[in-house]
Amino acid sequence: SSTSRSDLDELYAPFKPPAKGSLSERISSSRPDIADAVDQFWNGDMYEQPKELEKMIRSRRSKGRDEMPPSDCVVHLLGSKIAANPAVLDTVMNITRSGCIVATKKAPASKGKGSGSKGAKGKGTAGKYSRSKFEQYFDFQCRASSLRDHTVLAIRRGLANKEIRMTNAVADANYVKRQIRRVLLEKALHRRVVDIYNTSNEVRRAMGDGIDDAWSRLLKRRSSAAVWRERVSEAEQRGIVCFAENLRSALMMPPQAEPTHILSIDPGHKAGTKVALLGPQGRLLKDARALSTIHFLGNRWPKAVSELAELLNIIKNKRDALPNPPTGPILVALGNGHGSGDSRTLVDEASSLCHVPIDIHVVDEAGASVWSVIEAAAKEF
Repeated sequence: SSTSRSDLDELYAPFKPPAKGSLSERISSSRPDIADAVDQFWNGDMYEQPKELEKMIRSRRSKGRDEMPPSDCVVHLLGSKIAANPAVLDTVMNITRSGCIVATKKAPASKGKGSGSKGAKGKGTAGKYSRSKFEQYFDFQCRASSLRDHTVLAIRRGLANKEIRMTNAVADANYVKRQIRRVLLEKALHRRVVDIYNTSNEVRRAMGDGIDDAWSRLLKRRSSAAVWRERVSEAEQRGIVCFAENLRSALMMPPQAEPTHILSIDPGHKAGTKVALLGPQGRLLKDARALSTIHFLGNRWPKAVSELAELLNIIKNKRDALPNPPTGPILVALGNGHGSGDSRTLVDEASSLCHVPIDIHVVDEAGASVWSVIEAAAKEF
């Protein structure tokens, strides 16, 4: 089943009538004799030798300055019919799936305002640090069928950030054209059409030119784009399954033998370090400072140490107020994201200041985001 507009466009492209104002539509309007002759030939309705069609194929003179020669009109109409044939489409897609080469290059720097490639000082989405993430794709080439899922998703992000540009096409175009000709003669064309093809040099040449036109004008871009969308969709689906399995494993892990209070720290620099005081069941403590933001950059370090020491005292007092208070250090869960090292030093100094022993556990922040802490995310989870 199709799930996107682009997928629907690809599914119905062979069955759509010529677009208004398209070259095929203009040929049908201005030269109905050529369009009728090509339709009769394609449908196998030419019971005699197609002398008129052969004459059109040989003719390279146009009636007007802006009108195409009849031979070119025949080739264009044949190319459109070949590209719309289901057997041809299936053959081309199968070849493209196995032989499509994906190549990426570094995108040229944009000079426009608001560009994502303005460098470290720009306001775009991709500065100097961001650009370095895609350096391995500045000169990259691989078969689409051999791409790993994380590579597919990384290339997609690089394209979205305009850090790289991508080309994808079958390396051996001549092989594809030979297979198109084979499928047409063996499966797609009416028997009468094959007989005319075998007996008429003009028709054989026009069909060859039509195959070239179908591939270069329609099938090459259409098939490579469809294969890339398939790879992206597969990578997304497998990524979701992998995340679900990892999440299930994490949620099904047995809890600590002795539930305890936790000081949870989400490190950060400019936005500050977020601190949460959690009870033995993982719920926020009923305290005005259960959720706090501590800023330590510049000359605010001493104040940050003092604030964190107060939070350690709060969580220690809450723990000691239990009927059977556990012994040992306060458990600290520290994220491994940006600013983790500074936050670890900060909590160590706070522990020394208030004489509250701590046990720091660094946890992976993969999959976390600002969105994940809002109420809507909690409901969806």
